[in-house]
Amino acid sequence: MKFLFVLEHFSPYLGGAEKLFHQVTSMLVQEGHEVEVVTTLFRADLPATEIIEGVQVRRVKCYNRFLFTLFSLPVLFRAAKRVDIIHTTTYNAAFPAWLVAKFWRKPSIITYHEHWGKLWFQLPFLAIWQRWLYFLFEKMISRLSFDHYIAVSEATKSSLIIAGIAPGKIHRIYNGIDYDRFQAIETDKTAYFSIIYYGRLGVSKGLDLLIPAWGAFARKHSSERVVLQLVLPTYPPSLLSIIKALIAADCPPESVVVFHELTTKELFTTVKSSHAVVIPSYSEGFCFVAAEAVALEVPIISSGQRALPEVVSGKHLHLPALTVSALTEALEKAYRKEWLSVPERSFPLAQTGKQYLQLYKSLSGEQGATRS
Repeated sequence: MKFLFVLEHFSPYLGGAEKLFHQVTSMLVQEGHEVEVVTTLFRADLPATEIIEGVQVRRVKCYNRFLFTLFSLPVLFRAAKRVDIIHTTTYNAAFPAWLVAKFWRKPSIITYHEHWGKLWFQLPFLAIWQRWLYFLFEKMISRLSFDHYIAVSEATKSSLIIAGIAPGKIHRIYNGIDYDRFQAIETDKTAYFSIIYYGRLGVSKGLDLLIPAWGAFARKHSSERVVLQLVLPTYPPSLLSIIKALIAADCPPESVVVFHELTTKELFTTVKSSHAVVIPSYSEGFCFVAAEAVALEVPIISSGQRALPEVVSGKHLHLPALTVSALTEALEKAYRKEWLSVPERSFPLAQTGKQYLQLYKSLSGEQGATRS
């Protein structure tokens, strides 16, 4: 079969959605299918076209992902004609993918990582006009009629049903983890108390809570060395500047270390050497960071929002409230090793791949029946 993936971002962009689609597209190529990805040229140094693990990647020249909604259409109308299935995801890739799928009468799938609804009005770093714009844009996307919807957790599935998506069109498929990648990661814990945050820069990630909470914790423990390690991408640069300003204002010097562009091995070694992973998000649709921390046997401080209770396991703490004071107290409990514990959960990549292939094959059958 021939697949067209329409995605705002793709490798080497750092984020949970990008990890998922890197895995799925590579898996399809290994199964003998032809795969093309149309995405944004989000960095000037990236090539317009390249092949990544057998996947043909075509990048549309628009450094703003919102422009992708329109600028991608000429490329997509040509590419969609010759494919069997079109797969997209929220947010800005959804409309052009839906439009070309309808035009060429191709089966369409959309993966929802999250559906935020009124949460848009609670998030930091957004102007009121941005909150309304994103809220209405998300509502518009939920009104587009795709053939099938993939929710990456039960929490996301519930949100889609509340948004009006027919339950029979929703498939819950957890994101998958390649656990073999963690077998060779061996390192000692740091001699000092250290926690780590890593992932994409986003307004929902709770960094506005974490930084002042860490500042209060570090000042209380000023007589010893305690370190918050932040592994952040350099984009979007505007949000990175805001985060660095918060660190300078709220945290004692040398209590925060910021890393950029670590290799996978460097990242997982740094995580493994830490005393805890912190996930203070306002919402998570799945959370690869949580699943990876469990695989590395590193305790987790979690906000407990949306899908996090489904994914967080092993040693952990869930915040009783999404506040700076609650997070500060959780840091104190982590420092004292006062962890809760539940049996570890796993999300094997092979199982995820099997479920995706089953869905694709069912769509292929539907397409054949329509043609006949």
